[in-house]
Amino acid sequence: LAAAQRRLRRLVATGGSEAGQAAAAEVAALQREQERLEAEIRETQDAAGPAVLSPATIGTGIAAPGTLFLEYFLGEKRSFLWAVEPGRLEVFELAPRARLEEAARRVHTLLASADRTLAAAPAEAALSELATLLLAPVADRLAGRRLLIVPDGALAYVPFAALPLPEALVATNEIAVLPSASILAALRRRAGRPSAPQTLAVLADPVFEADDARIPGGGAAAPPRTTTRGTLSDAALPRLPFSQDEAEALLALVPPERRLAALGFAAQRTLVSGGTLARYRLLHFATHAVIDPEHPALSALVLSRISPEGRPQEGFLRAADIARLHLPADLVVLSACRTALGKEVRGEGLMGLTQSFFQAGARRVVVSLWPVDDRATAELMARFYRAMLTSGSTPAAALRAAQASLRREPAWRSPAFWAGFILQGDV
Repeated sequence: LAAAQRRLRRLVATGGSEAGQAAAAEVAALQREQERLEAEIRETQDAAGPAVLSPATIGTGIAAPGTLFLEYFLGEKRSFLWAVEPGRLEVFELAPRARLEEAARRVHTLLASADRTLAAAPAEAALSELATLLLAPVADRLAGRRLLIVPDGALAYVPFAALPLPEALVATNEIAVLPSASILAALRRRAGRPSAPQTLAVLADPVFEADDARIPGGGAAAPPRTTTRGTLSDAALPRLPFSQDEAEALLALVPPERRLAALGFAAQRTLVSGGTLARYRLLHFATHAVIDPEHPALSALVLSRISPEGRPQEGFLRAADIARLHLPADLVVLSACRTALGKEVRGEGLMGLTQSFFQAGARRVVVSLWPVDDRATAELMARFYRAMLTSGSTPAAALRAAQASLRREPAWRSPAFWAGFILQGDV
């Protein structure tokens, strides 16, 4: 069905001028086949997965007033952008896949650079070029809109909030990214369910290594209070001292009886797998992540790998484990590095930790695109949660406000510090 839908999208984009009557007939046949397969899926297993959405369905039921739905399709000779809002659907031709992916990867590489100062000027030029390539056709329709964006290929690496037209979109737009258009209908169905009874569960500052100073008799001195949140390539996983500051700032916003603080040794894999977190509507993980792009099910969040007695224990919470859990959270925040990434599956986005939390029942997931500066993350998360829990903002509005405020400060002005986190799900 996914293959048929992709062929249908290409025909819709080209059939009017080039494919003629033969293309129109094939479109009609594909539509009938799509309807038949969707009906068969509903009859046999309603929960098997989200329905594939047609542009007409998006226009009438998905793109709500004030929301602009943007979906990209990258082709070898030319690419396309679908812009959908109630009662209006337009298709725009873009540059070929190679050009767009090269520009997207350049932006990602520059912003992920460990030396943010050296990367600043080239990153600004690269962001401006990418904004023109991706958003020029709809630039006059973006002001003040909530944006729902379905990227394709390497566009999943793009921090859309940092794209300037000429001002960065974070100044004017709430943005959510979707792995695919299909998943949005399933997420919308979850909007009517009751929220979990408790407010916030925080798992942060786990104990990764046997030489951690928190272990009785541990021989390590406290590490420097600056680092990034690491990945599979790290030989060892250093402690993230600012993740404790981050956790304490968030927990202070919630009454003790409505929160769960699992810090240090308490940030254990068994806490997640045991079902306790199903009672909380906001779940926050401040830790390292391990991403396996070839085998997404093996990607993991890293929780405490050492017991309070100094004994090794299983600390990897893998994507495959998460997908089997019951976590009906309104929002999951993965305050770790590169949690948005995974293996590309055409038509369904990048399959990684995000998809696993969606499968477990989450409505929205905040994830990162590159190694995140520990201190900048702590600042961003404190402002993000304050906007949600004190001001009552939606996750999309709260993330935009937090990123915009961090961007106004000279020390954090570079998008490398604030644009790495994206909201996946609905605005």
